[in-house]
Amino acid sequence: MITSKEEYRYYVSEDEKRYHIRFIDRFIYNENYFLFKYLKNLRRLEYLTNKKQKNIFQKIEYAFVFWQYKRLGFKYRIKIGINTCGPGLLLPHMGLIRIGTFAKVGARCTIGPNVVIGTKDKFENIATIGDDVEICLGAKIIGKVTIGNHAVIAPNSVVIKDVPKGCVVSGVPAVIIKKKNI
Repeated sequence: MITSKEEYRYYVSEDEKRYHIRFIDRFIYNENYFLFKYLKNLRRLEYLTNKKQKNIFQKIEYAFVFWQYKRLGFKYRIKIGINTCGPGLLLPHMGLIRIGTFAKVGARCTIGPNVVIGTKDKFENIATIGDDVEICLGAKIIGKVTIGNHAVIAPNSVVIKDVPKGCVVSGVPAVIIKKKNI
């Protein structure tokens, strides 16, 4: 949760390290530039949301950043809840990405396109994902599950049970197919 300018700068710098943005990327329509633009806006919105005292100028800035967050999310088909993802988040490609509002995603996670992290029955029944987790193309994580650090969710898997740390899961419903030595 970003509560100070130092934390905001830290989160943005950690995200930027994973994207390797060059100056020319904006002009050649590199999708990494636009994904990083969305994440930077998300981090700014998180900072402004968690800030305690707000004067009139900060309220206007919040309204503009929130509008931009909604606009970019609609344009790029991404919906990541505020205060859900840790630093160093990597979205390698554009595509439908939905992360629920109450989800908790750890640091340095990689989330592919067409991934859904959703609720089951109630808003509180949502996933908690550890650090350095890779969620591949088309995976679905549904309900109150915990995914350990360094886990890999294979493409088009549906996770409805807890995943231990360092495991690779695949299938519908997902089962452990490999354990990594960490």
